[in-house]
Parts: sequence; structure tokens; C-alpha cells
Amino acid sequence: MSGKDAGMILAKKDRKSTAQLAYGLVAIILVAFIASIGITVNMASHIANRRAVLTEAKLLHTEINMLHKFGYSPPHLTPAKLTDISKRLDIFGLRIVPASTRWLKDASVALDAEIGQPRMKLIWKPASPRSEIISKIAPIVVGLGAAIFAALFFLLKRHVRGIRALQESERRNRFLATHDNLTRLPNREHLDMEIDRTLNDNDNGTIAVLCLDLDNFKQVNDTHGHHAGDELLKQLSARFRETMTGSGVIARVGGDEFASVLTVNCKAGAINLARQLVSDACFPVASEGQALQVGASVGITFATSYCSDRKQLMKQADSALYQSKHSGRGMVSVYGENPASVSSLPVLQEYHAA
Repeated sequence: MSGKDAGMILAKKDRKSTAQLAYGLVAIILVAFIASIGITVNMASHIANRRAVLTEAKLLHTEINMLHKFGYSPPHLTPAKLTDISKRLDIFGLRIVPASTRWLKDASVALDAEIGQPRMKLIWKPASPRSEIISKIAPIVVGLGAAIFAALFFLLKRHVRGIRALQESERRNRFLATHDNLTRLPNREHLDMEIDRTLNDNDNGTIAVLCLDLDNFKQVNDTHGHHAGDELLKQLSARFRETMTGSGVIARVGGDEFASVLTVNCKAGAINLARQLVSDACFPVASEGQALQVGASVGITFATSYCSDRKQLMKQADSALYQSKHSGRGMVSVYGENPASVSSLPVLQEYHAA
């Protein structure tokens, strides 16, 4: 594994960890918010309950003191009298029981007993202000919850957008690392990997490596400007890509230099494909109302049992290209063979004559 691949894997893991951390924090914040609401309601209800019990106890003490003044004692507190007190004081479940009775959820107040009489106490169900508290704080809670949710949603949206932007940037960087920025063809690094893969995976067929150089490209740049040269390269690259579809890979390896690797059934197939590439290069390119025309020379070599090394094959193809250029432009040369035997010069002459 290369350092670049390792870096990409680590970057992907870092993004995944960051996303998991962000979602975990959001979940913790939401749980904490809901828990804080519950705790707040319980505490407020507890405090309000205590206040309600104290208030009700004071009312009952006042009522009992008044009854004592009129000669009432615990035995005189009949159910009817207790019901009347309950209605007047708005106290629910008021009843009299022995002082030893224990009611966990009921409030109570002791009654003074006469000598010889058992001690008694009044018990009642204290008012529960929970619903009133909830109704009062509900709008605040809903508002705060909506604000927190909106803020979290905004942050998550930004986080997701950032992750997508990073993924797109990574995809673009991966592409640019192995492709030419101008023509979008594979670059030399990509071609090297493709040649190695083809050499390793090929079980049958003939592997050919081509080197192609444009003729008179410098003249186009000098006469029409670099923008015209760039347009020429883009259009020719599109033609080359279409010609090579299904046959192999063609890459831009220099300013006006291209190289390709392909698998064919026989050497003639590679030579014919090279001639088609020369034909593609010779056909004029329209740019800003002008017809731009160049030519191309190609060198070919074939992998053999005694020569299947990428560097050696590229060196041989480059040597065949040099032979083509010095034997007459617009030619296809095979390494170790006479250029005239595979020349595509008639194609070039045909386009120049047109």
C-alpha cells in the first residue's frame, strides 16, 4: 500500500470518527435536555407540593381553632362536618384517623385530644400542582426545545455538507492524481499502473505499447496561441479516447505526447489502431472559426516472453517513435522493423492535400 492510499484511508477513518462523535454529542445533548426537563418538573412539583401542604395545614389549623372556640372537639368532627370543611377549604379527601395511622402519600395535621381521649389527626390528599406547572413551563420548554433542535439541525446540516464537500474534494483529488487536468485523459502514473496490471493479468492475446507524438503542434501554439493549442489537445484527446474504447487505455504523458497500452489478437490489430490514431490527429480541429491541423507519429512495441518489463517496453516504444519521426512524419513504426513496412504516410498526405 502506498503512502497516498494509506493517507486516504486514514482521512476516511477520521471523517467517520468525526461524524460518529458529532452524532453522539447530538444524542447526548437531546437526552440531557429531556432529562433536565423531567428533573425540573419533578423539583418544581415537589416544592409546590410542600407549599400547598403548608398552606392547607395552616387553613386547617385556623379552622380547628375556630371549632375549638365553639366547643368542637375531635369526636364532634363527623363525616358531614369534614365534608363541609373540605368544600369550604377546597381540600380533597379530608378525614379523621388515629394518630398512629400512617399514610405515605397523604398530608396530616395532629388534633389536640382531651384527657382520656385517643389522639387523632386529620389527613387529606394534598393538591398536586404538577399539571399547572407543566402548563406554565410547557411553552418555555417547547420554545427552548425548538431552538435547540433548530441549532442542532443547522450544525448537523453544516457537518453533513462539510463531509460531502470533503468527499467530493477527495474524489476530485483522486481523479486529478491519475488524470491530466486539461484533457481528462489518464496521466503517466495511471498508464504505468495500467501497463503493470495488463502484463500481470494477461492470459492470452498480444500486448502492445504505443507512443504517439503530435507533429507541428508547436507551430499551432506559436501561430494561434496557447489557448488554441489547449483546445486542439482537448478535441484530439476526445477522439483518441473514442478510438481506444474497448481496446485499451491512452494517456497524455507530456505536452503533445501520448502513450497507450492495449491487448489485441494480433500485431496487425495494434498497427491498424495506431493508423486510426494518426488519422484522428490529422483531421482538422475547429477553434474560434479557424481550422487547426497537425499530424502524428507513432511507435509501437509488443511484449514478448523475453521482454515484459514496463520500463523496457516504454523505452522500446519511444525508440520506435523516434524512428517514425526521423523517417518521415505521419508514420507508424514497430520496434525492430522497417518503418516503411507499416507507414501511415498516405493518410497524412491525404489530409494535407485536402
